[in-house]
Amino acid sequence: MILGLVGRNIGASLSPAIHHYSAACLGLKAVEYRLFSLAQREQLEKFIHEFWLQGGWGLNITSPYKSPVARLLDVESEAVNVLFRGADAWQGASSDGEGFARGLSYLGRPLSSYRDIVVLGFGGAVVSLLEYFIAHPWENLASLRILCRPGSPQREAWVRRFAPRLPLFLHDFNPARLSLALAEADADTLLIQGSSAPLEGDPLASFVPALRDFKGTLSDLVYGYPSALLSAAEKQGILSQDGLPMLVEQARLAQELWWGQSLAGVDILRYLRTRGGGKR
Repeated sequence: MILGLVGRNIGASLSPAIHHYSAACLGLKAVEYRLFSLAQREQLEKFIHEFWLQGGWGLNITSPYKSPVARLLDVESEAVNVLFRGADAWQGASSDGEGFARGLSYLGRPLSSYRDIVVLGFGGAVVSLLEYFIAHPWENLASLRILCRPGSPQREAWVRRFAPRLPLFLHDFNPARLSLALAEADADTLLIQGSSAPLEGDPLASFVPALRDFKGTLSDLVYGYPSALLSAAEKQGILSQDGLPMLVEQARLAQELWWGQSLAGVDILRYLRTRGGGKR
């Protein structure tokens, strides 16, 4: 059973470890999970087609190919990160939103318990979260504030799509704006660090003062490259987590599509913590 991850610069991915460990624990034989790094987007369609013809069982998709795969499969989602075999063609799904919600529950609070959400960044992962919020609405969501950089035509398209269906407010991506957004935040506020800045060498240290009186929850979608926000939150005793629980639950959702079963998330997370971090 050949599975794999398609992306770019994925040599440090934890996905092979997760799925090989899970398969062994579940008693699944002959499972091989490989990394497929594609340098050019033009290679994508040919690779996916040939992987199907060769009997490939399923794929994870990561940056920068989630949106291109969604367009190839002509699905409603802006991004697809799991492929599984259908009757005569690949079927696609996004596990970002469900993986995030399930991962957040590791902190002992369900997503639906938060009234206000503040998000740093407006990339593909955040868009997937918004799709999930629309598909799984909760009554007490009062505000969804996204801090992002202006000027992107893609961002404007996303605003037109999501603003009519969510209590969405956009603000500039800067420390002063985050301080204002968190000025009156209480325990029912969820701060999501969804920016790729830590992966690009910017730990977001200038944003740390905004956490001075923060009483809510911080979920950093990045793992292996902790942001200064996450480090500060842990020192201050703020309820917080990195992106590993989300990754684990995304992996479990993929396993359920591929195998009809998955290893318990706590077992996978314990295994990853003992072997050290990495990046997807």
